[in-house]
Amino acid sequence: MKKKILMKLSATMVAMAIVVGSMSANSITASAAVEDYYTSDKESVSTPDGNNHKLYSYTENQTYGKLSGKSRKVKFYVYAKYVGNTKVESIKCSWKIGAKMRSSATVTATVGVTGNSYTASASSSSTWQNVTTEEKYWLHTSGTKVSYEDSNFVISPDCDLSGFNDWVTTTATVKLKGYAKKASISSTT
Repeated sequence: MKKKILMKLSATMVAMAIVVGSMSANSITASAAVEDYYTSDKESVSTPDGNNHKLYSYTENQTYGKLSGKSRKVKFYVYAKYVGNTKVESIKCSWKIGAKMRSSATVTATVGVTGNSYTASASSSSTWQNVTTEEKYWLHTSGTKVSYEDSNFVISPDCDLSGFNDWVTTTATVKLKGYAKKASISSTT
């Protein structure tokens, strides 16, 4: 009886070791593609009209992106959203992209609808630098309660990106009818 229990325990321990071993950082693609991993942040603030009405800032981007040749492409999605029943005079979703890079590496993004691109570059120094693009935004004055961007950025060359150290910062701002003060909140990945 003791021998059977020990054999079962040994088999269970071997199975557990195999499962734990397959969860190592090097086998991250075993259960899903690297592109399927995302990092997100959602922040909120009460708006001037009260009654539990809120403004949300949401930021999401691929954690690792997709390597293609010497470049890494990272998808991102950001939005500003007002939840309440007061008329919206304006809502703005602004975002900027940052990365820790060196040696003249660049981060280039494209504004989804217009196709206009914007770029930031590290200096030629071999020292790691935090580089941030200019801020881009969508501003709506049509009464809509949501403003968003769905696009991507490319870091090149990937060898001059420090690990997977890139991020997106989003700022949501809303102006409500009948209230002088705007509400604003930021989120970052």
